[in-house]
Amino acid sequence: MKWSHKVVGTAFGFLALAAIGIQPVMADGSLDRVKKQGYVNTAVNQELPYAELKSNGEMVGVLPEVVEAVLAESGIGEFRGVLIDWGAMIPGLQARRYDMVSGGLYINPKRCKAIIFSEPILCDAESFLKLKSNPINITSFAELKNHPTALGATAPGSYEHLAAKNAGIPRDKLVLWEGNIQNGIQLIRTGRADLLLSPLSSNKDALSKVNDADKFEIIAPVTDVAGGCAAIGFHPNDRQLRDAFDAGLKRLQASGKFDEILKKWGASPEVVLATSREKKCGGVPN
Repeated sequence: MKWSHKVVGTAFGFLALAAIGIQPVMADGSLDRVKKQGYVNTAVNQELPYAELKSNGEMVGVLPEVVEAVLAESGIGEFRGVLIDWGAMIPGLQARRYDMVSGGLYINPKRCKAIIFSEPILCDAESFLKLKSNPINITSFAELKNHPTALGATAPGSYEHLAAKNAGIPRDKLVLWEGNIQNGIQLIRTGRADLLLSPLSSNKDALSKVNDADKFEIIAPVTDVAGGCAAIGFHPNDRQLRDAFDAGLKRLQASGKFDEILKKWGASPEVVLATSREKKCGGVPN
């Protein structure tokens, strides 16, 4: 489903490169390309507070709102998006179906080998969501792996799906869901899975939108999987575009607007600013 809307916000654009004296690593033409086409295509998913496409075509959430603020006044008139499941985001970016990914991909060493990232924009802890009536008491991926009957629900290609694989959780102990996170909650509600594996802020936001929230509880933080940091993903050959975005992001942070956007969604800018792409890539050049 394709959608677009006009960019709004204050002036923290890509064109700020020259103004602050930062030169791109290499003139690969990617910045000129998006300026000439007059819009930026981006991939998003339906999971707040990261990103969501509303029924009226408006993009909301931390990542698209940060991107909009960075794009504003850049001469790029539109910010267009396409809804993509987690597992298809990187292949689609590599195939140049869109210019960037702003749906909430976490930075990790494996992904840093496949695409390039902006500096972190939103960091979060990992959590499990379960029915209060469910007697299963699990606080780690290792306990989920070793429990004789417990099933975890996760979105294919998500950070939690990868974490489950890395923890050695067998495929038959995972129930996969796609689309809106409410589809994952429905698996828990109906007993088809015991635990919804999702970022803490996502589970909190999802519960705020159901009528039976009092039936659920959130276990956080998960004790053996570190929280992740989401950033904007770019094609590996679009380093100039990525570096220009980072320059605009730095100006947004300095202005205080970055803090406003994150706090609006209940996120902590201090946690984001305490880490970096370099740290999250774990030594993989990016």
